[in-house]
Amino acid sequence: MFTANLRSHNISDILRIIGNGLRKGRLIIERIDSVTEIYCENNYITYIIVNNDRMQLGQKLLFGKYISQENLNQIAQYIQNNPFMLDDASFAQALLDTGGATYEQIHDWSFRNLENTLLTIMGWKDGECRFEEGVAPPLGSLQLKTSISFILNHALQTARQNRQNTNQYSHDYHQKQIDENSVLDFTQINPHENISIEITAAQWTVLTYFDGKMTLGEIALEILHSSPYMQAQKNTSDEFDEIRYNSLKEKTLSDVFIAARELLDNQLAIIL
Repeated sequence: MFTANLRSHNISDILRIIGNGLRKGRLIIERIDSVTEIYCENNYITYIIVNNDRMQLGQKLLFGKYISQENLNQIAQYIQNNPFMLDDASFAQALLDTGGATYEQIHDWSFRNLENTLLTIMGWKDGECRFEEGVAPPLGSLQLKTSISFILNHALQTARQNRQNTNQYSHDYHQKQIDENSVLDFTQINPHENISIEITAAQWTVLTYFDGKMTLGEIALEILHSSPYMQAQKNTSDEFDEIRYNSLKEKTLSDVFIAARELLDNQLAIIL
């Protein structure tokens, strides 16, 4: 058994060491909030499981819309039993036997699942790793061989493409002009992705008004009218200072524009 830490070794290097050594066993990557097990055999990854996920293969394929309810009904009729009672290997075979999918389609799902997991781990800056020699995948698991070198090269290419897309995304939004009539909303963030988000107080103030309907001009007015100055105006008999009001209105709108632009550049907001 050998151990390593992602602070000093990235996951690609660790997997290449395992693959080049033609070793068979289980690589465990542990963090406070996650445990990933990658099973390897002679320069191939054969199986992967995250956080002891025991969801049956049929459920995963159905939720991911790789198969339909009709496919499940065909399998149920074929085996004369509940398809979800099958282990993953048996379910995959039943799916093939009933024509619900080809081997290539099942392998494609497995490949994408593996790549997405590796892409997540590649972004980790910390994590304890250990390789346990001779540990085999769970009985009944779906084991499809994927070359370690091929999946790593493919994942690195995907990561580079994702970065290019992200840069283009940011550039495109930077080019878009915003005005009082612009409507912004929250960016969709993957709830399973471990990311750290930092925003300023001004950005947070603007974010709290996002509902996909209010314009930036309307948000600025709401912020202005809830300001201490305007609240004080309501409780005084002094003559309303229109010049002061217009000055604050212009400044508030400018502050909202700055916060909105920062949120767009940081991909925390989108223009509708």
